[in-house]
Amino acid sequence: MKQSKRSLIARIICTAFVIIMALSAAIPAAAASDGEYVDIDRTGTITFSITSSETEEYIGGGSIAMYKVASVDEHGVFTLLPEYATLDVDVNALEDTDESWSATAEAIALYIKNHGLEDTAQIIEINDHGQAVVTGVETGLYVAIQHEAPKGYNPFKPFIIPFPYDNGEEFKYELIAKPKGTSRLPAEDCVTDLPAILKTVTGDGAPKDTEFKFKVSIYEEEGNYPSLVNKSGSVENGGNVVSQTENEIVLRTVGGVEIEIGTVTFDHPADYFFTVSEINTGLRDFIYDKTVYWAKYQVRLNSDQTKLIIANIEVKYDNAHGDPIYEGRGPIQFSFGFENKFRNPPPDTDSDTETQTPPPPDTETNPPDTQNPPPDDTTHTTPDKHSEKSPQTGQVWWPVMVFSVAGIMCIIIGVSLSRRSRRRRDND
Repeated sequence: MKQSKRSLIARIICTAFVIIMALSAAIPAAAASDGEYVDIDRTGTITFSITSSETEEYIGGGSIAMYKVASVDEHGVFTLLPEYATLDVDVNALEDTDESWSATAEAIALYIKNHGLEDTAQIIEINDHGQAVVTGVETGLYVAIQHEAPKGYNPFKPFIIPFPYDNGEEFKYELIAKPKGTSRLPAEDCVTDLPAILKTVTGDGAPKDTEFKFKVSIYEEEGNYPSLVNKSGSVENGGNVVSQTENEIVLRTVGGVEIEIGTVTFDHPADYFFTVSEINTGLRDFIYDKTVYWAKYQVRLNSDQTKLIIANIEVKYDNAHGDPIYEGRGPIQFSFGFENKFRNPPPDTDSDTETQTPPPPDTETNPPDTQNPPPDDTTHTTPDKHSEKSPQTGQVWWPVMVFSVAGIMCIIIGVSLSRRSRRRRDND
C-alpha cells in the first residue's frame, strides 16, 4: 500500500514536470512586456524631428535615407534580410546603451556604402520646420542615414530604429525619432584688407627720414578678436610692425608715405570695432594730427549659412557719434589720412652776432628781380605836423623862464634909473 502511494506521488511529480516544460516551451522567448506580441502585419508612422544639437532649434531642409535591414517575428526576434546576410553584427544582442546602438548603426552604414546598397533606401524630405513624416512603415529593423544635410550643417550620425519599439510596457507603432549630432558647419571665413594709413608731412625743410607711429586697436563684444596680419613684417626685419598683441598693432612710417595696416580674417559673426590714431612720440618742431578714426564692421552669415560676409562698414571721426564719413559693404576706397606739420626751428641765439648770408649778386644767370625789388636800407620818415613838439629830455624848464623874466626886469629897472640920473644932472 505504501509502495503504491509512493508510485502515485512519483507519477504526479513527473506529470507536473512535463506540463511545466511544455508550457515553458510554448512561451515566446522575446515576448513583450506583460505577454504582448509583435503584430507583424501592422504598419505605423515614424516622425523625424531635426533639431540643432547646439541650440535645440528646428533645422529645415535636407533629406533622410531610411534602410530596412531586418524583419521581425511576433516574438521580437530580428532576421537579417538577404542583402545583409554577411553583416557581421548580431542585431539581437544590442546592449541597452547609446554606445552599443551607435556602434551598430555605424557598422550598418559602412556595410551599405561598401556593398553599394544606397539605391535600396527610402528617401524622406525634411520640411522647412525640421519635420519628416513616414507613414505605412512595416515592422522590422531600420537604419536612418543623412542623405542630404541642411545647408550650413553637418549630417547627423546614423541611428537604428527597431519597429515597433518596445518601451518596456508595450510595443509602440507611432514613433518620434530625434537624430543626434546635427551641428552647424564652420562657415567659410571672411578675409578682407583694412584701409591703408596715409602719412603726409607739410612744411619747408621737414626731415625726410623722420619716423612716425600709429596704433590700430581692435574690439569685439565677446573678446574673440579677428586675426590681423601685416605682410611687411617686424621693424627688425625691415617691416612696419613695431609691436603687436591680440587686439592691438603699432605701425611705423618713415616720412610721408602710405603703408598697409594688414589683412584681417573674421571667423565668426559679430560686430567688430577698429580705431586708428597717431602716437605722439614727442618729436620737436612737429605738430601731430589728433584725428582718431572709428570703424565698425558688421560680419554676418550669408543666406545659406555657409559663409561669413561683411554686411556693412561704417567709418566715423573720433567716436561712434556723428555722421559717418563712409558707409557701405566695402571695400573702403580711401585711406586713413594723417598730416604732420613741420615748423622751422628758430635761429641759434647763443652767438652774439647773427650771421646772414648775403643775396647773390645780380648776374646774367641771376638777374635782378624787378617785380619785387629788395627793400632800401635807408629809412624815410614823413613828419607829422601835428606831432612837432619839444624833445622830451626829462629836464625841468621853469627855472630858465623865471631867470629870464628876472633878467629882463633888471634891465628895465636899470634903464629907468639911468634916465632919472641924467635928468637930475641936467637940472643941476
